[in-house]
Amino acid sequence: KGPVNEPVFRMYIILFFMILFMCECGCVYFGLATLLVVDDICPAPEDFVDEILDEEMWVAEDSIITDVMDIRVCEVDPNIECDDCPLTIFFTRSIYYLMQTIFTIGYGDDVTPSKSSVEMALACAFMIFGVFAYAMTIANMTSVLANLDVVNMQFRHEMDTISRWLSLRSVPAQLRQRLTTYFSYLSRSQHGMLDEVLLGELPPRLSIELAELHVDLLTKVPFFRKERRRENFLTMVATALKRRIFTPGSFILYQGEMQRELVIIKSGRAEIRVSGVSDALGNLLPGDFIGDYQLLFGTANQVGIQAADFTETLVLTFDAFKQLMSHPRNDL
Repeated sequence: KGPVNEPVFRMYIILFFMILFMCECGCVYFGLATLLVVDDICPAPEDFVDEILDEEMWVAEDSIITDVMDIRVCEVDPNIECDDCPLTIFFTRSIYYLMQTIFTIGYGDDVTPSKSSVEMALACAFMIFGVFAYAMTIANMTSVLANLDVVNMQFRHEMDTISRWLSLRSVPAQLRQRLTTYFSYLSRSQHGMLDEVLLGELPPRLSIELAELHVDLLTKVPFFRKERRRENFLTMVATALKRRIFTPGSFILYQGEMQRELVIIKSGRAEIRVSGVSDALGNLLPGDFIGDYQLLFGTANQVGIQAADFTETLVLTFDAFKQLMSHPRNDL
């Protein structure tokens, strides 16, 4: 699971408890406004007028409730279905009153007017709570929106800085577009965090454990197979691998050059190119590698490798390989 966005999580908690509180308060409001006045809120239909309509309570003034319970109305109007005890309507009208009171600071009392001192006292308490609940909700929503946009704001600021620098250096438009595309991909894939910055702040042991995740890719190369090399040597090589990202159309290896680098494709797709042939001879997919023979024997590249998509590679340079081979802990 990814990290929890604290403002968003806090907002969910506030909304959950606010809805729960409104349900409980709606039941309290309905109960105190009716049970203190009448013994039975659901009397027999013939007693409804005398026991409910003549009492001083908001239920008696709410036509949505009384029309359903009053047989003189519901039996005449075909659009109203009679119900001598509409519990669902009791609950929904009470919650509706609470939401109107809390979120509009008093408008709910116009929907279901208070008739007794108990009802008015409860309405005042709900309006006071509504002031704080409304302010808390707005404050948390502001925090959530600010935190959601902070990464984009930082990215836009960095891109503006890069654009100004490129303009100052009179960089050609095509190269400028490639650089902009690269930084956009870097921001989307890892939020602009460079490996050198992240790994440089980690303890050495944690850095080694992260590097060991690449051992499986490394051991696909015949020279580094597990049956031929010791685990300690493979860990050292995995630690020496450098991550490089190539934009679409960029060349990873040039044909005819003596580059002496082992390149392992980690993600994306690269095409195998030969001069004089317009079409690609094949593709390199995640887990494929090239350059192992050139790394060991120093021969020139027989083919060129061009990134077809954003391609992430793990590269072992000849200098790093030479240092590993002469390392005192290296027992192969």
